[in-house]
Amino acid sequence: MYEFVDRHPASLSNSGRLVLWAMRGWSESTARKSCPPLALYRGFSRVGAGGAVHDFHTASTSLHGDALAPFTIAPMKSCSISEDEAMLLALWRGVALEDSDLVAGTLKLLVKPEAILTIARSMSGCSEQLKLAGLDLSQPLPLRESLP
Repeated sequence: MYEFVDRHPASLSNSGRLVLWAMRGWSESTARKSCPPLALYRGFSRVGAGGAVHDFHTASTSLHGDALAPFTIAPMKSCSISEDEAMLLALWRGVALEDSDLVAGTLKLLVKPEAILTIARSMSGCSEQLKLAGLDLSQPLPLRESLP
């Protein structure tokens, strides 16, 4: 998680930037009381991942609706990744790596127990759709920066 905090969004890989954009877009759309899937569909479709929108929306709705504490998502134009965004990026990476212990352990700290399975399944479905489109969430940072 800490490897993402305070980074500029441009330092992320394409998959990392897409998920950050989607988190911020979903949050802003919800705040405006507009339809988040509709707001996100064009961006996901542009990269060949329109099928991921439903699962992304389901995961986001449950993450925010069943959160033990509110998440702080930065505005779209923010030049820095917030702590909550970093935590969620790390969670998305865990889902893509199929690290069920990390995912379940993280979700236990973030959401009500009854929401964990729905969120994990939705995130997994979204991750698979993104992978089919060539976007690998297991590498939200460019490969050269992911090495120790």
